[in-house]
Amino acid sequence: MAKSLLLVAGLVLVFLISVPPHSYSTGNDIAILSVRTGKIVNSVWFPNSYFFHNENVSVEVTAENNGTAQEQPTIFVSAFDYGDTPIDFSEVSVTFSAGETKIVYFTVSIPRWALTGSAYINAGIEPSAGAVVYSTTAYFTILPGVASNLTLQTSSRNQQMSDMIIWFEGAPFPSPVTIPLAPGNYSVTAEPWMGSFEDTAYGSVLYLSDFTSWNDGSTSNSRTVNVTDNLNMTLTANYVRHRYTWQPQ
Repeated sequence: MAKSLLLVAGLVLVFLISVPPHSYSTGNDIAILSVRTGKIVNSVWFPNSYFFHNENVSVEVTAENNGTAQEQPTIFVSAFDYGDTPIDFSEVSVTFSAGETKIVYFTVSIPRWALTGSAYINAGIEPSAGAVVYSTTAYFTILPGVASNLTLQTSSRNQQMSDMIIWFEGAPFPSPVTIPLAPGNYSVTAEPWMGSFEDTAYGSVLYLSDFTSWNDGSTSNSRTVNVTDNLNMTLTANYVRHRYTWQPQ
């Protein structure tokens, strides 16, 4: 049976976009450390602060138990539009061991009637005893219109390469991937090289793929992409693939 191992060049870097919160203990020793808005595409979460009507906002809440005993509070998020009208709500009961930090994800939906403009999410904790406490707020923007689609893919000799890693806004995605976006500038990075190792009954095979260029002629593996309104755009990272084989001794 063949075994495959994926090799990725460079360091794994994650860039965070968040509103710096003030931690606030509830009296039950639970505190919310941060709240961020983002999207989930192909099971990968990445930070994002621009959304359209009928889209889902994935809310990431980081909380910790500062106490010495187990706690089981209810963590909830409330979303409000530009007119301070509530647009969605979600909650979950979470068990924290003493000193434990957890990341919890919520999904809130933006209805068609929500006002466009600056919107926000309040994250709160309802402890097993005591008053409800709002600890921090994350801001996002509801835009009119529909999202543009950016497709990222990798290719070698004009043939698409599946499951190669390509980075979007600091998050790694297996290619190909299509991401709905608001107009703006976004960072995209193709790995300078990638490799896969295959061990077969006939010997070992090493595949190395070297980045050469993007389909629009750019030769820098890290770049900024400008996504415009109502545009479906495809960006392809081109690679040259080398194959090395050897027989076991």
